[in-house]
Amino acid sequence: MKDVKSSSFLEHHVPNATLKSYIVECREDYNLLYREVREKLNIPINISIVPNGVLEPTRRIYSEEKMRSLKQNHGVVGYLDETFVAPDAVTQAIINAANVGCVLVGTSDTQKSIDKKNLLMHLSKKENGAPMGYCIFSSDGRDRAYRYTGSVSRYSGKVNISIDEINAAKNLAPGAPQKQKDDATNLLKEINEEIDELEPKIAENYKRYSEHQSEGKALQTSFNNASQRMKSFNDQNRKVATARQKLADEKINASKDYAVELTHHKSQLKKNIKNTTVNFC
Repeated sequence: MKDVKSSSFLEHHVPNATLKSYIVECREDYNLLYREVREKLNIPINISIVPNGVLEPTRRIYSEEKMRSLKQNHGVVGYLDETFVAPDAVTQAIINAANVGCVLVGTSDTQKSIDKKNLLMHLSKKENGAPMGYCIFSSDGRDRAYRYTGSVSRYSGKVNISIDEINAAKNLAPGAPQKQKDDATNLLKEINEEIDELEPKIAENYKRYSEHQSEGKALQTSFNNASQRMKSFNDQNRKVATARQKLADEKINASKDYAVELTHHKSQLKKNIKNTTVNFC
């Protein structure tokens, strides 16, 4: 779509069933799709046939001269089928359903011509003066837009006018304004350039981090080994101290036992000497 208003015009003018329909290029495809979806799955489906997917030449209802006058003097910008781009088969399906190739798209200047220059009367007459139908969209330059439709009565031959106010598009509404998309694209480009610039620095910092991490692991391993050796050394010291204490205790005990035994031996010797002296006498 060329702009937001065109989306609203097209959505209002084209039947909703057409906008949500599947498009096939032959009767065989139609039958296949209908059978597989509608009959087997019991899902409602709209199908349009565009033979071979070919876009037929568009027949305009206004001459080039009259169209030039409408553009120059009444703010008309073109036909409704010129406001969107789609595959040929889709465009032809929309033309078949809503005749968008004959619908005029105007602006706020068009609305002024409708209000003050009797533009609708001008559109309701062929160049030979005979009555004709028409359909034209216009806007008030603010938020409101309108569709004016003129249809020729079969009985009186007069042109009857109907006016519809256009609501904002829902199904065909663009996701974001083009300027916003362009700004986002430019911002994304700048971000990608910054990322490309930062990637070597990030890689270098990661390399340094990995090196420091490896050094840290080595230091931790050395610390753990030193702690283990210190623990083993302290255990050995405790064992040596315990052994020394036992040795000292044994020496003390040995000294005490030797003194008791010596006293016992002296006493026994005295008794033996005494007994020997008595027997001798």
